[in-house]
Amino acid sequence: EYVFYTNASQSVAHITRLPQMEGSAPFLHTRSTKMRDTVLAFQTGEADSIRTTIRLKFPVCIEADPAFQRLTRFILKHNNKIVACGRCLAIL
Repeated sequence: EYVFYTNASQSVAHITRLPQMEGSAPFLHTRSTKMRDTVLAFQTGEADSIRTTIRLKFPVCIEADPAFQRLTRFILKHNNKIVACGRCLAIL
């Protein structure tokens, strides 16, 4: 599972926690050397988050508090399918 905060309207995510990544982790197979370097920096603590682009295929729960408007915490499975909203814990 990956936990990240995202602005759903812009399809931009900042990943804030990753599991212990193995050699088969999808981020490490990317063609982008910059992305691999960013992931490695995140793992070693040199970076606070990973910026990535996401695509949402269905509506999501949006936090009501204006300070967090359109900022939602998701829990994802390894195959990148969103399985729960971290704010209301609804199973999607």
